[in-house]
Amino acid sequence: MQSESDSLSQKTTDELIFLARNPDYYHADIIAAARRELQRRGVNILTLGPPQAEIPVPQYAEEETPDRTWLGPALGIGILVVAVAAYFLFHRSPPPVVYSSKPIVLETVESHQIPGFEALTEKQVQRDLRHVPKAERANPSFKKNYLELSRRFWSAEHQSDYLLKQISAAKLDSAFPGQAALVYEKWHYLTKALLYSHKLGPVMKDRVDVMHDVANRRMSALSYMRTNYLNGQPVLDKQVADAVAPVDDMLRALRDTTTTALIMKHVDL
Repeated sequence: MQSESDSLSQKTTDELIFLARNPDYYHADIIAAARRELQRRGVNILTLGPPQAEIPVPQYAEEETPDRTWLGPALGIGILVVAVAAYFLFHRSPPPVVYSSKPIVLETVESHQIPGFEALTEKQVQRDLRHVPKAERANPSFKKNYLELSRRFWSAEHQSDYLLKQISAAKLDSAFPGQAALVYEKWHYLTKALLYSHKLGPVMKDRVDVMHDVANRRMSALSYMRTNYLNGQPVLDKQVADAVAPVDDMLRALRDTTTTALIMKHVDL
């Protein structure tokens, strides 16, 4: 597995700047290493502006807490409005009760909640483990770390696939930006874990590297699609297509033992 310094040296300057701007989100060692790498590249971190509130492209960002200096006055006005409304509501004559002979019809409302896919994820994780050599599976530390990373990956991938199918079926509505942000956070749950070194066998590492690449591409696509929707543009455009172009082949390699061999240096199943 790459060392922490090697991993940070491969990141873009914008990604390092994001880490340096957000010390509350990551381990102190990661922040310090990111700042050292920026200084090595000649970037003066003291001149950096404030963090951006938008979801960045391609990865590793979290929504920032908005300024709430307006909260106190707004609460005061809200309480006053509620009090006035309550006075008129309870000091007026109640309207006459009108009875109707028509039966009450309960309409079904489609849920906007994205399924968790827990059972499907667990099946895929166990299937994924069978693609790893027996020697690596026999190492308790390797197996534990790999299962956790695999579980995070497939959980995010199943939700991404669900969201893309909703888009293809033209089932988008005002819930989409929030759904895209939630799935983005699922991927972020994986990528932030990959900032640290994990004890893995060589084949496990190869597979996790593919998972990391897929995660970065999915996060980029989600960010583009969310921005397009909020700007009134078609959700799927060239940027989205370019971001996810290799993803199907990568997923096929992870799912299929014959294709998986093409991305592995060690095939001793």
